Amino acid sequence: MSDLLKIDPSDLANLHKGIDRAAGIILSGGLVAFPTDTFYGLGANAFDESAVKRVFQAKRRDPGKPLLVLISDYNQLSRLITEELPIATTLIRDFWPGPLTLLFKVSGVVPKVLTGGSEKIGVRIPDKILARELVKRAGIPITASSANISGGPNPSSARDVITSIGDQIDLILDGGETQEDKGSTIIDVSAAHPLVIREGRIPLKDIGDSIGVDLESQY
Repeated sequence: MSDLLKIDPSDLANLHKGIDRAAGIILSGGLVAFPTDTFYGLGANAFDESAVKRVFQAKRRDPGKPLLVLISDYNQLSRLITEELPIATTLIRDFWPGPLTLLFKVSGVVPKVLTGGSEKIGVRIPDKILARELVKRAGIPITASSANISGGPNPSSARDVITSIGDQIDLILDGGETQEDKGSTIIDVSAAHPLVIREGRIPLKDIGDSIGVDLESQY
């Protein structure tokens, strides 16, 4: 059974102590569950192939399905991708930090196991302060696939994580229940014309208005 650490975001000393512990575990190759803008995510060092494999094992996830990653600020993006097209720059300006995952062409430093062997990587900057501070403290991009068995109910609480994969991970940061019923919106911006992968928290109309494209009619 994983350790459980309750986090009160209003108590900065408690918050920083918990984040420091979680970041240390991630940097040591461990797995940490934590609340994101949508559900509880499962965090591992995105550049650590062994840690990423542990995520797949814990979730019983098909190895052909990629994992998205979180970054703490825009400067971390360049290491993960090969190029940023103007359409991506616009969406980043309008919706990051927030529940918008963008797919880019992946750089060569990212382990292939993370992307499921594909040539793309999904990235976002979270709006939730606990998640963003965890990535910032770790100093590296971390995975954030939902902290559950693949195909199961999305985990909105620490209890959900314990029930699903509690015996597979090292630490759960209990930041209370998340209030969302949808995941992040996912848009492929690896080419000049955006491709909708999933409509989630951010409506396609809002995305389309930002870039001047009617995405709703294409979905």
